[in-house]
Amino acid sequence: MNTGFDSSEGTRRNRQILMEPAQALAEISITPESIDTVIITYLHYDHAGGLEQFPNAHFHLQEAKMVYATGPYMCYWVLKPFSTKHICRMVRSTTRARWYSRWRCSDFVRRQRPQSGWV
Repeated sequence: MNTGFDSSEGTRRNRQILMEPAQALAEISITPESIDTVIITYLHYDHAGGLEQFPNAHFHLQEAKMVYATGPYMCYWVLKPFSTKHICRMVRSTTRARWYSRWRCSDFVRRQRPQSGWV
């Protein structure tokens, strides 16, 4: 679930990252290329900042979250939770993405629970 953010985004936002998402997966013997499903809860930089690290993944996101992130609030100067780079990546990945108008994370996870355990 989610992809975290990388060190370049952390530096830009003055946030320290202890481990890149791909490195964290490597610690438990999982390659980012082997991930085929990623649930994105929303498109803030700290949730969608590592999309490019999962080249074979299908992304799942609520339609309302995409509409909000690409709407007028995206660049609201006080919040700035979004990164244009990450939003554009998600838009470009629409051939590998599924939008849900009504979706709860718990419903999706219950249907898609891996046989070998949780990651």
